[in-house]
Amino acid sequence: MIPILSLLRRWNAYERFDKVGLSHAIYAPYELREVNHSIRPVTISVGRTRTRGFIGWLIAKPVSRSEVRLRNYMRLLDMANYLGVGRSTSIGLGTVRVVPIRLGNA
Repeated sequence: MIPILSLLRRWNAYERFDKVGLSHAIYAPYELREVNHSIRPVTISVGRTRTRGFIGWLIAKPVSRSEVRLRNYMRLLDMANYLGVGRSTSIGLGTVRVVPIRLGNA
């Protein structure tokens, strides 16, 4: 699952004029379909607090009929390369590398 809501909130916090609507977060689970993944859960200690997360990779295929939403998903995912996703990104959690790939029969 891609945390689009986290990305959407950050985008709208930084972007002054070109806001992204909440519908992107609602439709994302249906329009960014998971094709394959290799994910394992991990627990890390941050001070006296233990936090759960995951390490791995995920391949998602965009299937939206809306060109606007597809374009906005790509902008949000591109932003994730620089800002990360989820909580505690300021201390290095939520680091991602989004790479567009071409799947066969895509």
